[in-house]
Amino acid sequence: MEGIERKLPGKKNGNCCPVAVITLERLLQKYDVKKVDLLIIDVEGAELPVLGSFPWQSASVEKIFYELHPYAWKDFDYCAEDFRKFLRDHGYRCFDMYFQEHNIFKSAAYIGPSILVPSR
Repeated sequence: MEGIERKLPGKKNGNCCPVAVITLERLLQKYDVKKVDLLIIDVEGAELPVLGSFPWQSASVEKIFYELHPYAWKDFDYCAEDFRKFLRDHGYRCFDMYFQEHNIFKSAAYIGPSILVPSR
């Protein structure tokens, strides 16, 4: 798959690992996708950068399954308020697998399998 090389930060020792990546926007354009029924994200803390690469102006996504890693968000240069703003700006609600809603992220603790659903 075509892509560009990026470096992802190491978790503890600062080492970097080069990986080939492609943005969701380029991937959806390549296959002419306008609507995504289910998006699954498992990126160990890079949730917001991945969601930010989705072409919201030209495609829609109904449900997003993911895990949240608030303890790692700082490694990707964002914080709880940034994620909360994303939810508000894009009209999503966040529920974990126990149906607990998360809209304020006071803790840096891992939030297991979760889903984003439209607020409507």
